[in-house]
Amino acid sequence: MTRREEARGRRRSLRVAAGLCLLALFSAGAPALAAISWVNSAESTENLTGTAPVNTPAGVQNNDVMIAYATCKGNHALTEPGGWTQVFNAPESGSALSHAAWYRVATNGETGPYSFGGAGGDGMLAAVYAFRDVDTTAPTNVWAQVNGASGNPDPPQVTTTENGCEIVALGAVSKKNAQDSNFWAPPGGYTEREDSEHDNQDISQTMAHKNQATSGAEDPGAFTPDVADKWCAGTIALRP
Repeated sequence: MTRREEARGRRRSLRVAAGLCLLALFSAGAPALAAISWVNSAESTENLTGTAPVNTPAGVQNNDVMIAYATCKGNHALTEPGGWTQVFNAPESGSALSHAAWYRVATNGETGPYSFGGAGGDGMLAAVYAFRDVDTTAPTNVWAQVNGASGNPDPPQVTTTENGCEIVALGAVSKKNAQDSNFWAPPGGYTEREDSEHDNQDISQTMAHKNQATSGAEDPGAFTPDVADKWCAGTIALRP
């Protein structure tokens, strides 16, 4: 083999190696997004003033995303404090319960309490749920809400458009019961995180969540409380 042929062979080998490097780079694509994880929750204190103050959940860090959920008896458009963005707000229609949900991106040194209101003299419940590694620019992918005149709270189906969404199922019923882990049974495959009730107003509410690995339709299924009655429910999909 001549020197010219050897040099040509080396150049060909270099081109092949460079091509393989580029192929590996493009095949790797963008780094995978971190999976959304649970942080903590906090619940309101019981009162009859038409407001429901909630403290910041323990362990919240900068850029965690907090979801607030509030329910009350009667036909009310519930209100949020400054810095919260509405997801839905559904005054009572055909049931005895109104409900609403909002989100907030936590900042350094996040402090509560957050005072949700608008229930007049009917009293209300509220809770805040914190998640980590949610998209802070547009936290929600899709949502839906519904209420019913009887039966069990049944969060509606949603169809996500991104892989890895966290499905947050919300429910409330117009009955009270002893507050314990046996009052609410969450939908199958979901992890329950809240179970609260208002003694004076006959309201109980709950939240459960699960990760949806692949985008598409997700129907959480109904919560099962110890007692069925007028109810409301919602489904929120958080984006990774």
